[in-house]
Amino acid sequence: IGEEKQKRFSNLLYNADLLLIILPKNNYINYLSELIGWLHEYNIVLNIRMKEVKIERTSVGGIRIVGRSKFVSEEEIKNFLREYHIDNGIVRISIETTLEDLEAIIFGQISKPAIILYDDEKQKMDIKNILMDTCFLNKFFEKKLFLDKILEILGMIRVYTRGKDGVIAERPILVERGKMVIDVAKIIHKEMAENFLYAKLIRNGNEIKVGKYFPLEDGDVIEIRSR
Repeated sequence: IGEEKQKRFSNLLYNADLLLIILPKNNYINYLSELIGWLHEYNIVLNIRMKEVKIERTSVGGIRIVGRSKFVSEEEIKNFLREYHIDNGIVRISIETTLEDLEAIIFGQISKPAIILYDDEKQKMDIKNILMDTCFLNKFFEKKLFLDKILEILGMIRVYTRGKDGVIAERPILVERGKMVIDVAKIIHKEMAENFLYAKLIRNGNEIKVGKYFPLEDGDVIEIRSR
């Protein structure tokens, strides 16, 4: 398709939240290998989820680390970064972060979550060793399963709002997993969050009264009351 169009296409992928790869019926191993190689040329690596690794360089202050990893210590991270002449900056990591993830960030590489759609189990077994840390779904998936898997990979949940008239919104609000009632109130309206009193929450058919810091789960329905 030409080098210029390839660069434009790679930019779209670089900024995407999730990649969906549909395997062809024939030559699927070569197809996937070529795709992985092409993505590597543009510093994109396929993974089950995006690694939460960021390096914000600063002029002073030394290296400050936000978060914790089960694979590498703070001292190891600082020593590793100094080898690349990074002496000042804020490093944000997650529990899964490795030194390889940090090195990838330094060289501009980005990890992208992907779902691989396959026709039969043979395809899955043939390619699983190529992309072990990736989600696989049969093409004949149920719509709900597909949507649930996307939300799981992206770390998002659906929260439905209910008005005082008892009508539940058809479209949910998408928020990151771990968010609380007050976070949804802020999304709806700044004044609603500032004047928050309490919320009615419906989960699994049960309705309870909750405060602003109550953690939300996928499928929750909330009715927020404010002054």
